[in-house]
Amino acid sequence: IKGAPELLLASCHQILTAEGVKPFADSTRVSIAAELNQYETIGRRTLGFAYIRDPQDYQQGKELEQYHDLIWLGFVAIADPVREEVPNAVKICQKAGVKVKMITGDSRLTAVEIAREIGIINQDDPNDYCITGGKLRSLDDEAVLEVLKKVKVIARARPQDKQRIVQLLQTSGEVVAVTGDGTNDAPALNQAQVGLSMGSGTSVAKEASDIIILNDSFASIENAVMWGRSLYQNIQKFILFQLTIN
Repeated sequence: IKGAPELLLASCHQILTAEGVKPFADSTRVSIAAELNQYETIGRRTLGFAYIRDPQDYQQGKELEQYHDLIWLGFVAIADPVREEVPNAVKICQKAGVKVKMITGDSRLTAVEIAREIGIINQDDPNDYCITGGKLRSLDDEAVLEVLKKVKVIARARPQDKQRIVQLLQTSGEVVAVTGDGTNDAPALNQAQVGLSMGSGTSVAKEASDIIILNDSFASIENAVMWGRSLYQNIQKFILFQLTIN
């Protein structure tokens, strides 16, 4: 099983060592958690690995939190550098009135650090700029709408969280554009007024979207907004001109 390291850790009571499988000592658990925290604070994406000794214990569709007998293998910390053009593109979108929010499956620490790097989160933002998917799922729709007014980052989110957020924003009168590249993003891409899939994404995501970003760059979204608004303004000017002279 692979997934969020902190969730896997909570479900593991044994660990695989060079000497074989041993009980998970509390000191080892604390040490691993501290190391995870260290990597996530600098924006690394972490992925934990564990396994079940008896394959017959595995049940299709069973939630990770329902397992309590996993054996811990370890975790990886992956560097996923931010593209150079992204911070400036985000800044331009924000100046143009576009509210940019990040919805990710990464941990809270990783998501916040990346959001800082690209300019979604600023130094003067309050402490409630980030919320986890688990917390979001515990709230009713009215409470989620209030949270979304100030939240800029949703971490440890599931695919259904993304679609729910889009639907709630639309009911409050917002026009929503969604980016995504995976099969799990398809419902949210289809729900949004504008679905933007990545050129390197899955065919399911592309079919569910309205626009495919061939170079996978956020700067292309900024350009699309600029040209789209320019076209709309030109149509307005043309109609005004025709009505005036006729």
